[in-house]
Amino acid sequence: MLLFGSARRCVHGWSHVAKQLGKYGVDEVAISKLRLLQENTAIRCGVLMNTRQGSFGSAFVTDKEALGSSWVPTLINRWVNEDKTPVLMKYGDQFREINGEVRTFEIPSSFLKETNAEILEIPEQDQSKDKRLPHVHDGCHVYLDIRGDPTVSQPTWPTIEIEDVLSKGKLLLTNQIDSQMALESLLKYNNSTISEYLNKQNASNFDRIRAKLVDKLKDGNLIRTELKSSIRRYLQSTDRDISNEKRLIGKRDLTNEEIDKWAECSHKTLRDEIVPSFLSFARAHLSLWKLYTYSPAKLKLNFMEYCMIPLYKVHEIENSAKVLEANMFREFDLETVSAQVMTPILPTTEIQKIGRIQTEINKAIYKQFFTIQLPMVLCALLGVVSEQFSAYYMGSLAALGIVLGFWRCMKQWQYILNGYTRKVAFLLKDRIELRRAELKKLSDRCFEEKALAAKKKKELLEPLLEVDLRQKNKKC
Repeated sequence: MLLFGSARRCVHGWSHVAKQLGKYGVDEVAISKLRLLQENTAIRCGVLMNTRQGSFGSAFVTDKEALGSSWVPTLINRWVNEDKTPVLMKYGDQFREINGEVRTFEIPSSFLKETNAEILEIPEQDQSKDKRLPHVHDGCHVYLDIRGDPTVSQPTWPTIEIEDVLSKGKLLLTNQIDSQMALESLLKYNNSTISEYLNKQNASNFDRIRAKLVDKLKDGNLIRTELKSSIRRYLQSTDRDISNEKRLIGKRDLTNEEIDKWAECSHKTLRDEIVPSFLSFARAHLSLWKLYTYSPAKLKLNFMEYCMIPLYKVHEIENSAKVLEANMFREFDLETVSAQVMTPILPTTEIQKIGRIQTEINKAIYKQFFTIQLPMVLCALLGVVSEQFSAYYMGSLAALGIVLGFWRCMKQWQYILNGYTRKVAFLLKDRIELRRAELKKLSDRCFEEKALAAKKKKELLEPLLEVDLRQKNKKC
């Protein structure tokens, strides 16, 4: 069930949509425009200017009946001493000027009353660096671009393009206006200049442009509908979740491929570099001298020195897994996913047990001594003392017992060393596979979280899609 099937379901529908989309990281530009879709907000038209003359706005909001008012010079000269703050002009029964972040003029203007709209003059330095995206927090539903800049690409938001020029006696095109001429003829208006006033109003194209703007600004529903379509197109082109769901699936598959490549490289490093080093350590310590002279601490130290490079390789595998995990968050545009404890690849507990194998072999040495070597030496000694056997035979028996004991100890030592190295190697192999499974699980969780965000966004933006469908049906 959709969270918000239509903006008409709630008085504050679009504010709710904007708030919810903000939780899913939707562009702040789109959020600010979504809030403007509330039907209880006045239509605001942003005038994009190259200069600070302000003759365009003055010509439209000043009425002939108000020419004798004291506030008219204040309004007309609003840009003379002010070159930074945007100017907002809206209807008021009496003229009033309010200074703040935006200079506001309440004007008893027939144009503003008829259109029930607000005019925001946005000076050039206050416009966005991206000329397609005017000031994102200006609260404008529609823009009026009078700059006549041919380098400006297709605008993102609903825009009326009218070029404000100096006609100098030339015929103007349907989208051109000479606001300076229109304003000058208005300020000179009196009973004796009516004919000149009408001629200049016609020559400046003022009446035609004024009628065009009145028809446009009066239709608030159409302006909001166009703004909805612009927001939808903007989100489809900028929001990765909304614009390309297949790309998200492909990203997950590519991430899983990278995880598999990491696991294969890790197994190759384990097979070609780490395991051979462990086996070399085992072979190097198959000697009677090391067997009978090394203490557990010395054996552990020797192991750490001998296998320093293989252990470093294990740490490299661990670090590459962490890098892969970090890249995953970046690829899915996620700052974090609920904490998941990864199993360390290095079996630290087993590595610490290297000293214990010396203790195990010591037990074997004592066992062989008391069960084979000592009994056979005592038998040989008794045989010689009792003079029942010759010293030669009894010496051979004692030597056999000693050698047999050494041999069995060495076999046991070989078995313990090989068993230990094989166990560490198997543990590393299992840990790599376990980390592979954990990384893939994390990849799926990232995908699910991003897919859920995309689904919620689409549900919340369903009213924008409904608008386009209604427009297509009207065309049909």
